[in-house]
Amino acid sequence: MKYDVSNGVSRSAGRVFTAFRNAIFSLLQSQSFESISVQTLCNAADYPRSTFYNYFDDIYDLLDFCLQSPIRGFDREKYAAIPIEQRVYAIFSDLYDILETQRAAFARVFQHNRPTGVLQSSINKRLRQEVYDTLAEAVPEHIGVLPREMLADHCCDVFHLLLAWRFMHGEEFSKSTAMECIRQLLGGVFRSAAAEA
Repeated sequence: MKYDVSNGVSRSAGRVFTAFRNAIFSLLQSQSFESISVQTLCNAADYPRSTFYNYFDDIYDLLDFCLQSPIRGFDREKYAAIPIEQRVYAIFSDLYDILETQRAAFARVFQHNRPTGVLQSSINKRLRQEVYDTLAEAVPEHIGVLPREMLADHCCDVFHLLLAWRFMHGEEFSKSTAMECIRQLLGGVFRSAAAEA
């Protein structure tokens, strides 16, 4: 990205970022990411191409920027107070609820963007990173012989599998079914955590 956000964002830069973020999300609800040109994006944002290129290298750079912000409403800090054996389930429950509020938008976007396309691959990568970072902070140093990084990676894969099935592939299953899947897939690990605690 050409604009350095590390020192904060000016009001005018904030307007540009918001306009391009809103434009790309609006366009993605009616067409694939691969079909969106920079000119189409600039027309939707009501900014000239020169402004776009003052801030971003290309449309992929804009997508990376849009996906870098944390999942709205997801607060990593609150999980430290929850007992270890319940922590992973609380994180999954909260993520499910947050994504459920956006289900209609996901359905519109994914209707035009195939599972092997750039958009879904980018969202998959970002969701997985957010989940991994949260779990790496939330799980204990080790459970039995499982080190923290391996445990976080395993939990992350299970979360990602279920969330992708529900929100990216549009599988119809309830939150209670998803929670039961989590319990079956991770239950043995966290029963061990309860025994060690």
